[in-house]
Formats: sequence, structure tokens, C-alpha cells
Amino acid sequence: VELLDQLQIDRVPLMGWSVGGPYALTCAYQIPQRITNVATIGSAMTFDSPEAVKALGLMADRLLLTCPQAWRWLLAALLCCAGKLPPALIKMELEREVQSAPDRTIIKALSTSQGSKFIIESVAQGGYGVVDDYAAVAQHWGFALSEIKIPVHIYHGELDAICPLSAALYLADNIIGSILEVVPGEGHFLLHHKIGDVLNTLLSSSSQTQS
Repeated sequence: VELLDQLQIDRVPLMGWSVGGPYALTCAYQIPQRITNVATIGSAMTFDSPEAVKALGLMADRLLLTCPQAWRWLLAALLCCAGKLPPALIKMELEREVQSAPDRTIIKALSTSQGSKFIIESVAQGGYGVVDDYAAVAQHWGFALSEIKIPVHIYHGELDAICPLSAALYLADNIIGSILEVVPGEGHFLLHHKIGDVLNTLLSSSSQTQS
């Protein structure tokens, strides 16, 4: 809210990918007067049950969501060390961990810098930021999804193995009036092919909401 005030912007559309989805949905609930509409892409669902965590495709995600508070310092240190590995090794490990064919194809096509920089930058100032982000998402979000009152468009890759399609179905079932779009043949990194479609949806819906 303070950022919008400083920029003198009344309302904006909001997009959240992967674990960013819960943050976008929280804004939709907490500050609906400043958000016109939301799009989630490959979003996580609430983690009210152990099964929701077990369904995630990356071991790092499962560890971050279940790490006891007493051990968060160790996880933060490990993340910091991982960010200092050679970029080629980081990209290779990401490709190894990803299970879906569409995502592997996208990662293979990336340069070493493109396939590693977002991981390196996420821990450039230490690992606690990542650990805290996941700890916040792992807790109860503080509201029921049915309490979201602004338009929500849910994009999800049909072959997403990192955050499975069941998460999108859960969100669609619980967010009243939401629109679910399952993208055939795509995985978790569907934005590499669909960013234009997502932005067009966000901006067109935002214009309708503001008019």
C-alpha cells in the first residue's frame, strides 16, 4: 500500500507465480480496494494438510515448507552456499530436479546465466529471505479463499509436476467466481510461452473493473 501511495497509483492488477501465488491472493483479500484483479500461474494452494506438501515435485520446496523453526538457520546457510555454486552446476541440478518434459525443455534452452541467475539472486543477501517466505506460506493464510471478492484468473500447466494441477483445482473450487485455465502441454514454467496471454487477461480485466 505504501508503495502504491508513493507512486500515486490508485489500483493495480497483480500476478503471482508459484509460491508467489499465495502472496497475490493475500493482497486480493487484504487490500481489495487497491487491487483490480489477480492472476495466479502455477500457484501453490494452502498447506493445511501434509498431503499438500507431499504432492510438490521439488524436494527443496518440501524441506522449506516443513523445516522446524529451530533448524531454519541451517537451511538458510545451505541455501546461501547453494547460491555460490558454479552457475552451470545450478542449472544442471535444476534440470535434474524438474520432472515434467515441457519444463526440462525450457530449462535446457536457457543459457547458463538464465538458468541460474534467479536462484543466485534469491539468496544474494542470505538465505533467510527464502526461508521466511516459505514459512509464511506454510502457515494458515489468515483468511478463507471464499472471502476473496475481486476477480481471480487461475492459470496452470496441465503437466506441472512442481506444483500439481490439484492445487489449481483446489483454488478454483474455493475462490468464488474464479476462472480456471488449464494450459495443455505446459508445465510450471508456462510463462515462458504464455506471458503475453496472462498480461492481456490481467490488463483487459483491470480495464473492465476500473470502468
